[in-house]
Amino acid sequence: MEEIKVGAEYVEQKLKDSNVFLLFCSSNTMNSEKLKDEWQPAFQLRKKGLMKMIPVFENDEDIPVVLLHLPRIEFSKNTFDEFIETLHKEIIRRD
Repeated sequence: MEEIKVGAEYVEQKLKDSNVFLLFCSSNTMNSEKLKDEWQPAFQLRKKGLMKMIPVFENDEDIPVVLLHLPRIEFSKNTFDEFIETLHKEIIRRD
């Protein structure tokens, strides 16, 4: 089994290889330094038009303020199939 490398170089390469970044927002999102090291560079790529960024949330107050203007998807366990369908539509939607 291949060992998973975690670090700045790994994150940078994975961001370069991606065109969509899903940020699962929770009360811990803003408190996690490792998560900030991933979503903040993704946000910069989004500003340059190189990546789509989609916040996914259960509570509005968990979305970082700088992302409030982005289309976002509400997650609910009770309507999981609808969530997946909405998420799929947002991923493939052209801006």
